[in-house]
Amino acid sequence: MAVDKIIDIDKAFKAKNPRLYRFLPGFVLWIIRRIVHQKEINIILHDLKGLEGVAFFEKYCQIKNIEVQIIGKENIPENTRCIFASNHPLGGPDGIIFSYGVGRLVKEFKFLVNDILLYLPGVKGVFLPVDVVGKKNSRENILPIDAAYNSDQQIFIFPAGMVSRKQNGVVKDLEWKKSFVSAAIKYKRDIIPVHISGRNSNFFYNLANFRKKIGIKANIEMLFLVHEFLKHKNTKFQITIGKPISYTELQNGERPQVWAERIKNITYSLVK
Repeated sequence: MAVDKIIDIDKAFKAKNPRLYRFLPGFVLWIIRRIVHQKEINIILHDLKGLEGVAFFEKYCQIKNIEVQIIGKENIPENTRCIFASNHPLGGPDGIIFSYGVGRLVKEFKFLVNDILLYLPGVKGVFLPVDVVGKKNSRENILPIDAAYNSDQQIFIFPAGMVSRKQNGVVKDLEWKKSFVSAAIKYKRDIIPVHISGRNSNFFYNLANFRKKIGIKANIEMLFLVHEFLKHKNTKFQITIGKPISYTELQNGERPQVWAERIKNITYSLVK
C-alpha cells in the first residue's frame, strides 16, 4: 500500500542541518531511514490522518492496544492554572500517553516538546516547539510559549528534556532543568508532579552508556528511539498524578534548581 511520505528523513535533515546534509552520502541516509523505521511510521500516520489533539493520541493508543491507567486524578484542581511536570521514561510513547491520559482530564493544554516532533501531523494544536538540540529558541518559538503560560491552558512538560537513562543500574531521568520552576513563579502556576511508568530496552541504555564510556558526545542512541517506540504495544501504562505544589511555596528563597531536583524526587516517590 502506497502512503504519503509524511515523515521524510532527507527533508528533515536538510531543514534541521543543511550543512551536514550536503556532506551525507546517500547510503548513510538510507541506513538512517531504516533505523528510524520511516516506512512503518508513515503507515501509522496514514491511519491517524485527519485526527488532531487528544483524538490523535487516543487513536494511536487504540491501534497499538495501549491501555492507560490514571491514579490520582482527584489531585488536579479545578480552575487552577498548573504546570504538569513528568519524568520522561520512553522518549515518544510517554508523550502520547501523557497527552491522552492527562489531556482528556483537562479542558485545554499545551505541551512543550522537542521541535522535531512538529513534523508530525495532528499535534500542532497542542505541541509547542522547544529547540532541544541547538539549545537556542528563536523569538518565533518563545512568543507562543509565553502566550501559553499567560493563558488559562494547562502546561505539560518533561523537565529533563531528554529520555531517561540507566544510572547505577536504575532507569531514571537525568537532571531536571530549572526553567519550569522559574516559569511557575513568573506566571503564577502551581506545579503538579506526574509519574509515567515504563522503560526502554537494555540495548538502548547499554548503547548510551557505551558511547559515553568511549567519549562520544553525540547522543547516537537517540537514533534508535523510534525502534523503541514501535515496540511499545499491547501494554498497560500507569500515570500517577501527585498533589499540586503552590507557586508561592517555590518563593521560599531556595534556588529554582534546588526545587527542580526536589520535585523530581517527589515525582519518583509517587510510585514507591
